[in-house]
Amino acid sequence: MISDINVGEKLLLLEVRREVERVVVRGATKRGTEPECAAFVRIATDMDQAARHGDDVAFLRLDREFNDLCLVAVRNPYAVKSLQLMQPLSRRFWFLHYQSASDLEESAAAHAAVARAIAANDEPAAMQADDGLMDHIEQVTRSTVE
Repeated sequence: MISDINVGEKLLLLEVRREVERVVVRGATKRGTEPECAAFVRIATDMDQAARHGDDVAFLRLDREFNDLCLVAVRNPYAVKSLQLMQPLSRRFWFLHYQSASDLEESAAAHAAVARAIAANDEPAAMQADDGLMDHIEQVTRSTVE
């Protein structure tokens, strides 16, 4: 059984997660290796394809792979531990609500934009894309109570 998730608490979590995500994305952009950058490009492409085909299971798998790769590429154990505390709650909330509150294509595009910017080592673009992703996640969260 999955317990209820309080939307107010989820919004507070997102407030903190947004800042930790910025550290992770910035670090991954600066410290990602060539093979990691290639993996970010592949993940972005695969997310686009999953969205085109409406394959939410593939997207969930790719989202987890994207998150895991970010945690490797950041090379900052403090950021990793902080985000690892938050990700399960965020994933659980998304899993419960994405079909009614989220657009798979929009979610995939937001994630893919971050992945491509990290792969390009383009910190300003990565930060802008991450802000867009977090805005999307906040919008989805708020829409569950509207």
